[in-house]
Amino acid sequence: MSMLQSIARASALAGILAAFVGTPAAAQPVGQVTYVQGVASAQRPGGEPRFIGRGDAIATGEVVQTSERGYAVLGLADGTKLTLRPNTAFAVNALDQTPGRENLAMSLLRGGLRAFTGLISKTRPTAARLTTPTATVGIRGTEFDARLCGPECAREAQFAQPAPPQQRPDPVAARVVVLNGAATAVAPDGAVRPLARGAAVYNGEAVRTGADSQAVLAFRDQTKVTLIERTDFRLENVRMGASPADGNFVVRLVTGGVRAFTGLIARTNRDRVRFVTPTATVGIRGTGIDLRIAGEDVQLYTWDGSAAFEIDGRELVVLRGQFGVSSRERGVLQLVAEIPPSFLDETLRPDRVDVDFDSLFAARRLDEAIAGLYLLVRSGFVNLDGLDLGAFEAGFLADGSRVAVRIDPIPGFLFNDPFPLPDNAELRPLRLIELVGPGRLSASDQCLLQ
Repeated sequence: MSMLQSIARASALAGILAAFVGTPAAAQPVGQVTYVQGVASAQRPGGEPRFIGRGDAIATGEVVQTSERGYAVLGLADGTKLTLRPNTAFAVNALDQTPGRENLAMSLLRGGLRAFTGLISKTRPTAARLTTPTATVGIRGTEFDARLCGPECAREAQFAQPAPPQQRPDPVAARVVVLNGAATAVAPDGAVRPLARGAAVYNGEAVRTGADSQAVLAFRDQTKVTLIERTDFRLENVRMGASPADGNFVVRLVTGGVRAFTGLIARTNRDRVRFVTPTATVGIRGTGIDLRIAGEDVQLYTWDGSAAFEIDGRELVVLRGQFGVSSRERGVLQLVAEIPPSFLDETLRPDRVDVDFDSLFAARRLDEAIAGLYLLVRSGFVNLDGLDLGAFEAGFLADGSRVAVRIDPIPGFLFNDPFPLPDNAELRPLRLIELVGPGRLSASDQCLLQ
C-alpha cells in the first residue's frame, strides 16, 4: 500500500471514529510520540492528515495510523504507554486526570497494540476503557495486548512459538462473584489493585474489604468464601494440584471475618485445608463455618459439618450448631452456649450464592487463528464485554459473535509478539522478515526489507 493510500485510509477512519464516538469539542494534547519506525500519521476528524515523528504531540480525537512495515510508541499524559503495531489505527477520545472525574477513553479501529496503563486506570477501576468496532474493554490498572485479527494472524500462527509453560504463573485461584462496596487485592510485593465483580485473585495475594463492604470469592475447587467488612484475608497456599486430593487450601484471616463453604479439596483430603488466624488454626472437615477475630479472641460457629480449633497441641471440635472461642492470651479454648446473633444472620451465606463454576473458570481451545478480537492480559485485570480476565489469561470475541470466551493455551502469535512492549528502553527497527520467517514473503517484499 502506498503512503497516499494510507493517508486516504486514515481520512476514512477519522470519519468512522467521529461517527463511532463523537467528535471532541476541542482537541487537547493528551500525549506524544516517543518512537516511530516506518511512517506514521495523525488526523483529526475533518482535518488534514499529518506525518508524525518522535516528540510530536497527540491530541484527543486524532486517528494515529502506522504503516504496514513499522510501528509507533505513544506516551500519554497519565503515564499510559502504548505500542501500535503495523497497519494500526488508534485514537484517544478522552483523557481527564481531574480528581474524582478521571477518565481515559481509547479506540482501536484496526490492527493491534500493546499497553501499559497509567494512573487513571489505577486510581478509578472503571475509569479506563478501550473500544473496538465489536467490543468494549474495561481496564483495571494493567498490562495487556489487543489485536483485531484477520488473515494475518492465521499466517503468523503457522510459525509462532507457543507460550512456554514455565513462564506462566499459577492460574487464577479465585474470582470475585459478589461485591458490595469496595475491596482490593494486595500482591506479595505490596502492589494494590482495586477489585470488581469477576476480578481474578491469585495465590499469595490478600483480599481486603472496606467499611460497609462484603465480597464473595469462588475458588477453583468450588469453595466459596464470604468476606465481611474490614477483613484482611490472605491466600497463603491455594492450589488445585493434578487432582483435588493433591491440592492445598491454606488461607489466613488477619482481621475481620469470613463465612466459608468448603469444596472439593476438603471433601477429598481435609488435612490439606486450613484457616490460620493470629492465635489458632481451624481444621475443616467438609463444612460451612463462620470465623471471626474479635480483639484477642477467635470465634468459630459451624453451620454445616464440623470444624476444629487447633492451638498449642490442643484441639476443640465445634460441631454443627455449636459456637467456640479461642484465646491464647486468656488461655481460653471452649464451647459457648450463647451464640451471638450476628452469626445467625444468613446474609450472603456462601452456600446460598449461586455460582456457575464451569463458565467462571472454563477456557476454550482454538486450534486455528479465527478472525476477531484477541486480548492477552499480562498483569492486572480487564473486562472484555462481560468476560473477566486476569493475569496471563487470554480472551477472544469472534467476528459476528456477541459472546467473548477465555482461550487456553494462549495463541503463540499473541504471547510471543515480536514488537516491543512500550516500556522497552531499547526500541529498534525491526525487519518484517524477522516476524514472519523466511519463505513467508514474496521476493519483492524481501527485497524491500533487506
